Amino acid sequence: MNETGCKLLTGCAPEPLSGYLKAIGVLRLVAAQADPKVRCSWGGEAFRLHTHLDRAALLDFFLNEYRPTPILAPWNGGSGFWDNKAAGQALTRIRNATSARLAPYVEAIQQAQLVINRNGLRTKPEKATKDRLLRALRSELPDSTLAWLDATTVLTDEAARFAPLLGTGGNDGNLDFTANFMQRLDQVIPLDESLPNNPRPRAQRGRTDPSRAWLEAALFGTGNPALLPAATGQYHPGGVGGANATQGFEGTSLVNPWDYILMLEGTLVFAGAVARRLGGHGRTRASFPFTVTTSAAGSGTLAGSEVQSARAEVWLPLWTQPATMSEVGYLFAEGRAQVGRRQVRTGVDFARAVAGLGVSRGIDTFLRYGFVKRNGLAYLAVPLGRITVRARPHIRLVDHLHPWLDALRSIGRDPQAPARFARTLREVEESVFAYCQRGEPDDLQKVLIAVGRAERVLSVGRKGPGHPAPLLHLSPAWLTACDDGTATYRVAAALASIYHQEIGAVRLQMEPVVWQGSRYTWAPEGPSVTWKGGDLLRNLAAVLERRCLEGARHRLAGLPAAGRIPAALADVHAFLEGLVEDDRLTDLLWGLATLRWAELTDPPKWGGRQAETVPTLSRTYALLKCLFLPTPLRRSPDSPAVRPDLALLSRLRANDVTGAVQIACRRLRAAGFTPLASRHGPPALAVTAAQQPRLAAALLIPVWETEKLKALILPPAAE
Repeated sequence: MNETGCKLLTGCAPEPLSGYLKAIGVLRLVAAQADPKVRCSWGGEAFRLHTHLDRAALLDFFLNEYRPTPILAPWNGGSGFWDNKAAGQALTRIRNATSARLAPYVEAIQQAQLVINRNGLRTKPEKATKDRLLRALRSELPDSTLAWLDATTVLTDEAARFAPLLGTGGNDGNLDFTANFMQRLDQVIPLDESLPNNPRPRAQRGRTDPSRAWLEAALFGTGNPALLPAATGQYHPGGVGGANATQGFEGTSLVNPWDYILMLEGTLVFAGAVARRLGGHGRTRASFPFTVTTSAAGSGTLAGSEVQSARAEVWLPLWTQPATMSEVGYLFAEGRAQVGRRQVRTGVDFARAVAGLGVSRGIDTFLRYGFVKRNGLAYLAVPLGRITVRARPHIRLVDHLHPWLDALRSIGRDPQAPARFARTLREVEESVFAYCQRGEPDDLQKVLIAVGRAERVLSVGRKGPGHPAPLLHLSPAWLTACDDGTATYRVAAALASIYHQEIGAVRLQMEPVVWQGSRYTWAPEGPSVTWKGGDLLRNLAAVLERRCLEGARHRLAGLPAAGRIPAALADVHAFLEGLVEDDRLTDLLWGLATLRWAELTDPPKWGGRQAETVPTLSRTYALLKCLFLPTPLRRSPDSPAVRPDLALLSRLRANDVTGAVQIACRRLRAAGFTPLASRHGPPALAVTAAQQPRLAAALLIPVWETEKLKALILPPAAE
């Protein structure tokens, strides 16, 4: 107790999952049976209960007044309805109980047995018979059981769907949660009115009554009562026992009965519903609160095989402002998160919704749990991290990816697809998740890089049915949002912006695509695609050569490689000196090439930033670049144009810089220019070892300071 009216339930921590559910169970029961005005919040890794009940009254309520919710699953083989083992014995004891606190439970069991008998069932139901029994139970059981039925099962048009939070209808394999619940009730609640209020398990009669000690430990984390050997199920991975769970080779699963009871009571707020997915061709699907398909991204622990076999993942809200049970109930009943106009489907989608505030307001943090096979064939609720509810500045840009990402997800999760697609999908989803968690500009650029790598992977090989179409969903707003102020980024953007009305975008030399109508589609790989495996410099030089050939074929005077956002000469200098990161430049180029460049109406003023800091540029580059300009040099309107020369590129490919310079000088003199290089001689045109292999690639980069470029190599017009 840390303030008036606020009880700090340190035994109800948000982790593991059993602690979170236990807290919600306490709230639900207190609100329904003891204090309708109770409120709750989370803080300091504990649950806060704002109630007029003091500690003693709260303990007294659960020990002497709490009326258990009828939790039963007649459709399951281990529910106690179909055998006389421990589960059947526990059910019989509850059915024969005389305590008024258990009267609703007794009525529900009796009514369930009548339904079973009327349907002529003698053994546990299977498939269609189970669906028929579920529908009969849903219509005939008392209202006190409806919350449990809604939490476990949704009856759709096709078949029953089970909530992942409660396994497959209240069980996980052979472990039936309802039978376990009844056995735990038998250990803490008097089934017979003649017994004292604080019962003792039959195995412990003659000792100090443990029920109060268990309850104090469950609520307040005090004391250290002996736990009972019993199954805990998927909700508390640390308590399931098994190999290496304790000293020796194998440990026993132990449980505090009150922990289990309150935990299962808490699951009842997760009532399912039937939703109609937008664009889902009218088909209905089960929808459970904050429950989505498992994603490996953001977990750091899930393997691909675990994702394939996982049931689902659930995102649980934490809030610091006190809320009533009706408010919490509405939160879970609504239980949805949205990305744009559609409900989320995967863990990555949920992270995007949190980052875009596409969730119910008033939530501070979400806890993420995945139901993963990690105990033989049994499932465990594995913590997958937390994410703070805070708007990320550019999350709407990430939303542009979702149609393409859905297609990538479809092929990436196909067991028959090449492994490279699964790796690519994970890299993209990891980058998106990281941006949703942190929201830093560098994280958004990593999304762009991952997208570029994915596009490169998708462009290779055969394009079968279901293969994602070429990406063209990124708005030009990505351009400034991902700008990190480096020359690497600006050079990549300049290259990606290359376009000519007749020749098309530079993307046509990077991957086998063709422009049709308003989008790109895959095409058979032809001679236009020159980007192969290998380093950046070779590929850029190959793209330059191809665009020169395309220009000659279309009888163009200049190089068809103008850029919508040309680079500054300072950035070209950085490229020539090897001061850019080639691998990152490659990734950024592929990512930026997927932008909808035609929609760029306000190009960023990057050149102006660099204009005052132009270093001494290589005169060799300046001389060669004069032949590779979109608008060719002319001495006068009637003079011949200085055209690109493929022989010059061949010289550069052979590392013959002197031969390339001689060709450039001849071309310029033929057009009426007298390059200063011929006056200064070879020393003025010397290139460094770092510049030589980069010259041909640098000639492809669009530049905007063409007058300054010409001034370096050509005399003033007056001279």
